Amino acid sequence: MGLDFIIRDHNKSANTGQNKEAKIVTRDGQNRYLLLSYFEIINNCQKKFVFIAKDITEHIALESELKESEAKYRELFENANDCIYTHDIDGFFLTINDVGCRILECTKDEIIGTHISGWLTPESIEIAQEVIKKYISEEPVKQPILLELISKNKKHLLLSLETGSLKIMTGSSQYTE
Repeated sequence: MGLDFIIRDHNKSANTGQNKEAKIVTRDGQNRYLLLSYFEIINNCQKKFVFIAKDITEHIALESELKESEAKYRELFENANDCIYTHDIDGFFLTINDVGCRILECTKDEIIGTHISGWLTPESIEIAQEVIKKYISEEPVKQPILLELISKNKKHLLLSLETGSLKIMTGSSQYTE
């Protein structure tokens, strides 16, 4: 029965060597997900097909859990009552929530990719640089940090920050954010 399904599915597809996901129901009623592949082989002037099915049910479940977790995090990030942002090690904004946009009086598109120094007074730039140096050298940072911001409309605002450092692994390299 399973092989008939794969062969019928093969006849509908255009090229061999392609992967396709399929949902099946086992005899005991469980849903399973398979990654199906097939290849055409010519042996002694006869066409033959090799079919491979890999059970990816756990992978699909983990992917679903990850999407759900990301959605919850995104909701917390966007609906927080405080300004939340991230920037890279060089000081360029990666993300900012709506509260941060309201404080700086502009849109996310106007902030993301800009350098944090463009929003700080010269004195606050020095403080921010010292904080980043401490995070890089893994020294303790006294909290809260007081910085003076300059909004898009040139308003000066005193901001009390609680900051933290994230260690992010990317492939074989590691950097701190």
